[in-house]
Amino acid sequence: MITGNRQLQIQVRTCALTNSNDPSEAIQKFETFGLSDQTPATGVSGPSGGVIPTTNVTVAAPVSNVAPVASFTFSCVANICSFDGRASTDENAPTLTYSWNFGNGTGAGPVPIRTYTAANTYTVSLTVRDEYGLTSAPATATVSIVEPAANVAPVPVINPPSCSLLVCNISGVGSLDPNIGDAITYLWNFGDGTPTSTTSSSAHTFPAAGTYVVTLTTTDGWLKASTITRSVTVSAT
Repeated sequence: MITGNRQLQIQVRTCALTNSNDPSEAIQKFETFGLSDQTPATGVSGPSGGVIPTTNVTVAAPVSNVAPVASFTFSCVANICSFDGRASTDENAPTLTYSWNFGNGTGAGPVPIRTYTAANTYTVSLTVRDEYGLTSAPATATVSIVEPAANVAPVPVINPPSCSLLVCNISGVGSLDPNIGDAITYLWNFGDGTPTSTTSSSAHTFPAAGTYVVTLTTTDGWLKASTITRSVTVSAT
């Protein structure tokens, strides 16, 4: 028996007279059953105590139903790729739902667009599901992405720190990458021999009063990087 998230619905109507045997007091009950659902109806009392009988209903997909077949094509301009799964086949293709794995995330729909932000070879897969819940075997393809010729390094920013004695709140918020969709990673060196940090901002405690040269390096997914420095002076009193 086939199950799925979508439901084929039917209604079952039962009718019973009440104890008064007055046709005007007859009551009806409608129950809706989902695909491959077995639901016992429950007795319902009428105005004078009459009870509707109970029943079980089983609904199954047609015997002739077979799993759909997934198929797709794609094309890329630099690191932006368009996928088209409408070549997938089924007895009732308009009802298909599409599930994609792009190798760096997932998506849905027949014609998604994906932006890749790092050079790599990605395995892309598509599965499709019909209205009865049958799922296809995955269709797969490899997508090779290289750094776009127009890619430039992100621009790091060190905002003026806010310090209280030896503790400073230091932030790189506002650093940006001119290439839309690129991811940025952060690497801080506080110039005091303490461990580096990879957060966009942090509260850092310097070991002693003095002036330190803080360095921030921002790197995009293509490993293109830029560095900026800022002098930070702290006191112990």
